[in-house]
Amino acid sequence: MPKWTNKGHEFDELGEMFIKNSNIVHFACNTDAHVDFKNEIAFLDVNVVGIPLESIEPFFSKIKFIKKIQIKNYINTIIKKYKNSIFILNENCDKTFIKYFKKQLKEKIFLEQKFLLDELSIYALYVKNLMYKGRGTCVPITTLCSLNCKYCSNFQPYNKDRKHFEYDEIIKNIDAFFNVFDRVKYFSLTGGEPFLHPRIKDILSYVAEKYSDKIHNFSCPTNGTVVPSDDIMETIKKYNIEILCDNYTKSVARIKDTYEKLIDKYKEFKINYVTQDERSFIRLFPPQKKSLSLNNAELIAKYTGCKETYSGHGLKQEKIYTCCLSGFAETAKILEENKNDSLPLDKSVDKKEMIEFILGYTELGYAILCKYCNGFPGVNKLPYDENGVSQVPHSEILEWSIDNPTFEKV
Repeated sequence: MPKWTNKGHEFDELGEMFIKNSNIVHFACNTDAHVDFKNEIAFLDVNVVGIPLESIEPFFSKIKFIKKIQIKNYINTIIKKYKNSIFILNENCDKTFIKYFKKQLKEKIFLEQKFLLDELSIYALYVKNLMYKGRGTCVPITTLCSLNCKYCSNFQPYNKDRKHFEYDEIIKNIDAFFNVFDRVKYFSLTGGEPFLHPRIKDILSYVAEKYSDKIHNFSCPTNGTVVPSDDIMETIKKYNIEILCDNYTKSVARIKDTYEKLIDKYKEFKINYVTQDERSFIRLFPPQKKSLSLNNAELIAKYTGCKETYSGHGLKQEKIYTCCLSGFAETAKILEENKNDSLPLDKSVDKKEMIEFILGYTELGYAILCKYCNGFPGVNKLPYDENGVSQVPHSEILEWSIDNPTFEKV
């Protein structure tokens, strides 16, 4: 239940268990996967033992009955050998293996991806007094965009006051975040279209120069319509910033030449880039009419289900939002500012409360935006937009207000 009932102490029981069992035993797919895992948590400086699955698979018999006995004996040996440890299992582990481990270890066993996304934040704080964030964090630097997609997840079509955010304002947001958090897995600059910002080079350089030791993956998304200058490309290359490049050329024919030039330039400068070809887009907004009649329990269930699929956080006005869409909705004037959906990035905020917040706790148990957003897959049952092909840009500014809402057709 993500509603605060014991603020600042929601994870005390799990935290105490981590303190008593601070060593980590990691069952990885292979040796390389274990190295990646160790690198990801190296900032904690804790003892990590790696056991690649490839090294133990021959240990198990092909005969199911014998296999179960062998697994039980093996697990008992591991438990005795590695006392005061928690056990991290890769999701690709043998299901029977996972089942018996859970049965015998109970609260001390964790699946790798969920541990890295969620429980590692609790472990880092209680064991090392470090603030870690495993979910994505984005900083909007502009609301100007070279496209105007109908189902933009940043609510661009509804924003009547599009502009670049001031450099000093952006830096304050970034500094405020890293004054609170010691390490973040994913950190990105977003928009609008980030490469339209006149000081994008300075912003990228600032983050990389000052905080690269606190960021596991620093990225910048782009819609593939802007070809950065050579000096910006050199900056991206210098700091090994990952570029996430959307490809809308099938739907927006006029950008094809620009997109191809952009990809050629990425290759020329040996940029670390990922292309995201046209795919189905989620119809997040406007809401379905039934959304406005959901009760508190239904909103909590919607929020919880949505957070399981996506729980990136956004920064704005030196605050962190429980869902980045809440900040975007405020900027587009769809939502009024509220204290439920954000926490100030201030050291006066209790560390445990901040970790609880980024892991989903709020005063209401949901985000205010949940009343007006269709949500991500899992809770959103609407078909994808434009026949599941792509978003088609719309030139007009769309109208929507809480007092006079329009609704999405099923």
